[in-house]
Amino acid sequence: MTEMAKATARQSKAIVELAASMKARAAQVQAKRIARPRELKIKIPPMDATPERLAKEPDASMIEVKDEKNAAGSIVVRRFRSTHLDRLHKNGKLTLQQWQAGEWYRNKHDEGHPSPRVTAQYGHHVPGGEPSYGLARTEYQLRCRQDWLAARSCWTRDQQGFMDRFLVRDELPRYGGRKAMRNIAFIRDALEEMRDYLRY
Repeated sequence: MTEMAKATARQSKAIVELAASMKARAAQVQAKRIARPRELKIKIPPMDATPERLAKEPDASMIEVKDEKNAAGSIVVRRFRSTHLDRLHKNGKLTLQQWQAGEWYRNKHDEGHPSPRVTAQYGHHVPGGEPSYGLARTEYQLRCRQDWLAARSCWTRDQQGFMDRFLVRDELPRYGGRKAMRNIAFIRDALEEMRDYLRY
């Protein structure tokens, strides 16, 4: 075999070894891609409460809490204040129907505005610039007041005063022991009467 033939054979062998090495390398890279898929980084916009929830409690506070998953280490969230009615239902002291009756009563009071308000309301128009003197400005507001007054007539005077402070003003006396249990029993009985009236 001549020197030229030997050189050609060595060159062919090197080309074959190089091709095999490249093929093995490509197989390793493909195996790594299959074993560890690429992580897609998607920016998720921050979620906030609905406009209806914000309108119900516009003075909700914004607080900063720690979050290990966030690159900044913390996130800003909106915290709403729970009412005494919500907390009693959450703690199992009130049933769902009793909570719904209390929530209905409070919403009808807020929508009807039975008490004269000092703050201006830009959503309602009074013709001629005349004061409303606390009268209903819309038919819906009038119906809400009528429903609210009709519903509270199922309570005695003592129940009306106590439940108005509890549901409308969100006031609950802080007693311990038997007095606290008597208050919860009083609230439960009143809400049960309201539930019977509303037929929940």
